[in-house]
Amino acid sequence: MSNTASLEDAFGQLSIDRHANGRIDRNPLTFSNFSDSLIQKIIERCEVRDHLVLRKVSKRLRALVDSSQLKYGIKFSCRRDHILLEIIYRGKLSNQVTVVYAGDDWNSGVVFSNIAYNSEYLPDETIAISVENQCKLIKSEDYERLAFDDLAIALKTPKQEVGCFTFGYYVDSVHMPITIQDAESSKRCYEKIKALLSSLNHKLFVRRLKLVVEDPEDVMAILPRLVPTFLHEIAIYSEVSSNRWQNQENIQRIVNAQQWITARSLLRTQNVFAFFPMESLMNFKRLRINECSVDAEFLLKLRELFSKSPILCKCYIESGEKFDAEVLAEHVGEPASSTQWSSNVRHYQLPNTDEFLEFQFHGDTISIRRYSRDVPMEKLWARKKFKVCKNAKRESV
Repeated sequence: MSNTASLEDAFGQLSIDRHANGRIDRNPLTFSNFSDSLIQKIIERCEVRDHLVLRKVSKRLRALVDSSQLKYGIKFSCRRDHILLEIIYRGKLSNQVTVVYAGDDWNSGVVFSNIAYNSEYLPDETIAISVENQCKLIKSEDYERLAFDDLAIALKTPKQEVGCFTFGYYVDSVHMPITIQDAESSKRCYEKIKALLSSLNHKLFVRRLKLVVEDPEDVMAILPRLVPTFLHEIAIYSEVSSNRWQNQENIQRIVNAQQWITARSLLRTQNVFAFFPMESLMNFKRLRINECSVDAEFLLKLRELFSKSPILCKCYIESGEKFDAEVLAEHVGEPASSTQWSSNVRHYQLPNTDEFLEFQFHGDTISIRRYSRDVPMEKLWARKKFKVCKNAKRESV
């Protein structure tokens, strides 16, 4: 993930005047000669691996590395014949490292990365990345070990903030069935990440967690090893509905974890009520749900969840199957004025409150938002326009 010249390159970008006093100083420069601000500039230009080197030099350097404002986004994507590691780290200088780990005989020209968007009006997508032009390629028969070793390096700094940590096993296509070999490979990857995180002497400061899993045990391989109050968003994707998701003991281990309870901002998941009991969803402000199929019973259950949870303000649903929006709309509320995104809008007055829900049906998606009757409608529309412009951007990895 790094090379021997990278730390030297970081120094090489800086100009140090050794003749300021009119004499040549023949004593070698050490870090003790550098100001804190100069060292911070060096840190900003270093790769992740080099931060660990700097931390071992002295207590002063360790404190400066730990206090740096760099924030990482880490995506670790396991595939059938390779692993893709993407690291974006941001400070005053932004940089990205993309590494492909594969066997000696691997020769693909592209790899694929899954991209998520903040805006509910932009669907997630998969993009192709050129191996030759955009990646560093590491080939070895032991490529899995090398990939996890480099991931361990990125996670070893105790107080390092990770903006988004994505981990999962992906088949080559969303339409491709998962084989027994895929299931075994996925389980092996989650066993390795569990062992890696257990070997660290600290929990991770992760703001957003995204997992592609087979069963609840995979979630628990990572979730308990994150700092609870720092974690704000959880995304759980499961391509299969195994019997283990029906085991309430497995589910309770997840929803009783302190990390789940304190992650209030957003939950993204599939088949939400099939996986999680309603009471375990009431601490989230936003939900984004990928549902196999949507019917009136499902929407009424969501409406009930809004009624019971005073902090839930927004829910966005994507359906895998087509649905009759006109029929569904009749079950959830009274007709309301059209918006710029939907001509099929319904309002539902929440019982014993001055708040109402707005259901918007557009294509194969449905959005639900909570509003107060005290806010004039023209302000609601203006606020919506602003949010769409603000949120129509890609999330960090």
